[in-house]
Amino acid sequence: MGYSIELYFDPDFEATIRRAWDALAASGVPSVLQQIGGRPHLSLAVLASIDETMILDLVETYSKDFIQFPITFPAISLIPGEQHTVILSPVPTRSLLEMQQALYRLLDACGHPPFGRYAPERWLPHCTLSKELSGPDAMKTMALCRQSLVTGAAEVREVGVIEFRPRRELGTFSLLTP
Repeated sequence: MGYSIELYFDPDFEATIRRAWDALAASGVPSVLQQIGGRPHLSLAVLASIDETMILDLVETYSKDFIQFPITFPAISLIPGEQHTVILSPVPTRSLLEMQQALYRLLDACGHPPFGRYAPERWLPHCTLSKELSGPDAMKTMALCRQSLVTGAAEVREVGVIEFRPRRELGTFSLLTP
């Protein structure tokens, strides 16, 4: 099992991504995120294990320190590898970076450090559109996502904690309204 602390978006942006997932499924390259019941998100931290009660309390308190903020995803990108990942790349705003850095410090201080790639200096903020793709499926996914017009502006509204594979939502907390 793994755990993820994620940012969630306004309903309109989530619907845009879900429509893209539907288009991918209809074209024969479904997103694994849609298949596992995922929610469009941007991961702030991924951990191997947690004390669920402690982390939920920590994230609930943490969510009260941040206001909802706009975010823009201008680009569809590819993370290459044995299995490729197609992502939306955001503009890394001060609000986003400060939020991730604060969470990393909190988790590290309580003995639950995220995986190394979530250290602030190594973190690649992104919203996964699909992953675990072959090369040809990754190219088809990128083309379909461009046609689905998934790039654009959103608002970050919530932070949540999930367990994955299988996916289980542990808690979701609203950020403060401006």
